[in-house]
Amino acid sequence: MFNRSFRWIVVALTAMSVIGCNTPLANVPQSTQVPSAPVKVAAPDTSKLLSGSKNFGNNTLWLVSAPNPPVRGNNIFEAVMADATGNSINDAKVTFDLNMTNMNMGRNAALATFQGAGRYSGTVFFSMGGPWRVNVLVQRSGQPDATVQFNFSISR
Repeated sequence: MFNRSFRWIVVALTAMSVIGCNTPLANVPQSTQVPSAPVKVAAPDTSKLLSGSKNFGNNTLWLVSAPNPPVRGNNIFEAVMADATGNSINDAKVTFDLNMTNMNMGRNAALATFQGAGRYSGTVFFSMGGPWRVNVLVQRSGQPDATVQFNFSISR
């Protein structure tokens, strides 16, 4: 009797590990995590900002670039957003849509991932130096879509 029960416990534990029942929350992709409660947002370090803050509706958006200024190749952009009361916006879908201002480079968009506390991060790619524009598209349920533009240059 004991031997049969022990085998069933081993089978059950093995099945749970195979189907992922023991996966810690830290390993769950961030896009599936529940947005955190709003918190007060402090303006990011100005040395990391691509430009000053921009308003959309009653909200504020800062765009952080790593490295700053951006370079040819991969860069990390982070949109930091706060509502009119200074609380983080945690329920948005954010897309970085890039193009040169002096020639059409085709579709170059990156979906940002929610990082918590009003921060959305994504990897963007610049194929060449020159004048660029990023349109940060902010989509929220029950709100009109907003586009916030930032112009900058990539060194040649």
